[in-house]
Amino acid sequence: MKCVLSDIEKFITNTINMCRSKGCVITLLGRRRFLPSINSNNAAQRGIRLKLIVLYFADRFSLAQAERQAINTKIQGSAADLVKTAVILLNRSLKEKLADVNLVHQIHDELLFEVSFTELMTRQFIYSILIANFRYQLTA
Repeated sequence: MKCVLSDIEKFITNTINMCRSKGCVITLLGRRRFLPSINSNNAAQRGIRLKLIVLYFADRFSLAQAERQAINTKIQGSAADLVKTAVILLNRSLKEKLADVNLVHQIHDELLFEVSFTELMTRQFIYSILIANFRYQLTA
């Protein structure tokens, strides 16, 4: 299938070729996922014709699956690396600047914080003043 955007097609082709040559996909921050089935050619090594046809299609499916896994790993694995790095930096910053605000849990792209009630009320008050001033500046 030909991609409309040539950069996307190059990315997909380069990712698959790199995976075939190295046997693994590497994310932006260097994590590796090994996909040995990307270089599979088992169907050509089988005997009986009917079995060969069945195995050929199964092998083609396995190859296509490995190619999809390579592309998906490159994209989602790199995104996970970036989110993990951001969460680590955010947590450090919170410990330095807001000692009573704790990062409790990460759920996909959402973060759950534990905040004391007084801190929350103070922050809400400051936030409401900032928003009111911002709206005033937009209308003035």
